[in-house]
Amino acid sequence: MNFGAGQTGIDIHLHLDGAVRPRTLFELAQRRNIPIPYSTPEELERAILPTKPYTLANFLKGFYFLLPILAGDKWYGPVTLAGGNERVCFE
Repeated sequence: MNFGAGQTGIDIHLHLDGAVRPRTLFELAQRRNIPIPYSTPEELERAILPTKPYTLANFLKGFYFLLPILAGDKWYGPVTLAGGNERVCFE
């Protein structure tokens, strides 16, 4: 985080669902057999990034694909605890 000339800081408030790289989301969707209408991580990125005008509605459109991919279930939970979450958190 950059606050200006020579000043640095840390981000102490970050939501996981907004911080995952599109490539990671794409790979998780493939691994979990979650159908998404995109054939590349770049296509997924264009779909989840907010568009102008920057409104709440446009921001929330990205969650349509993001949440089902990140949502836990019996299969995903143990993978997350076994290290899958480490990749998501530290990218």
